[in-house]
Amino acid sequence: MVDDIPSILHHISIGTNDFDKAARFYDAVLGTLGCKRVMDFPGAVAYGRQFPEFWVQTPYDGKPAAQATARISPFSPARAKRSMCFIKSL
Repeated sequence: MVDDIPSILHHISIGTNDFDKAARFYDAVLGTLGCKRVMDFPGAVAYGRQFPEFWVQTPYDGKPAAQATARISPFSPARAKRSMCFIKSL
């Protein structure tokens, strides 16, 4: 079950102060890579081939997007648990 998702990353999320402009930009750019919108919410959109791997959104805290308004979740919860078990066994 852990390997059902073909990506090694769970998702990457970036914040934007101009959501509509950013969404139009990523629609065009990510479309050339075979990605499409897979989830769409007010102020947030997720792109991927099958799963939501790249998110563009207005900051969740309501503050303006800044340099550190990005979030990377490198592993899905199941993969993270498996990785931690491996690390603890070393």
